[in-house]
Amino acid sequence: LSPIGRRRGRGRGGGMSIPPAAGLFPGVISDINAELIELKTDPDESIALGIAMAVVGNVITTLGLNIQRLAHSKQEQEDAIKGGASPGGTSDTVPHQHRNTWWLGVALMILGEVGNFAAYGFAPATLVAPLGAVSVVANAVYASLMLSEEFRMRDVCGTILVIG
Repeated sequence: LSPIGRRRGRGRGGGMSIPPAAGLFPGVISDINAELIELKTDPDESIALGIAMAVVGNVITTLGLNIQRLAHSKQEQEDAIKGGASPGGTSDTVPHQHRNTWWLGVALMILGEVGNFAAYGFAPATLVAPLGAVSVVANAVYASLMLSEEFRMRDVCGTILVIG
């Protein structure tokens, strides 16, 4: 076989290999493949990467959800200014699905969840799943800053209970 079609990394890392896409960039793909194999064989680095991916994924997901809430809030404000919804229950303003901010929120939410999903490939579920509590803290920060929500004492207590 040519170097493009040869599977690499059958040794310590098992059969984990990235096949080159129709021979495009074989050197880059083999370098990525070698890095993935090395990462999977070193559990300390693998777990740290999984934890980092879970934390970042949760923070990005929460940011996306708050951006979506911001788009909904703007629509409600516009409805209130225009006198509310029409008698049929529909709004005269632009629907949230037509707002760029709402779609940005959707994209960030999907990106964050992909990061969370990928984290399970690098760290055990017993470490990744509890890191969902990061979302509670991130949501408290984002809601206060972006949506001007009041952060009350009961919110502080609830956040401490979730983390603890």
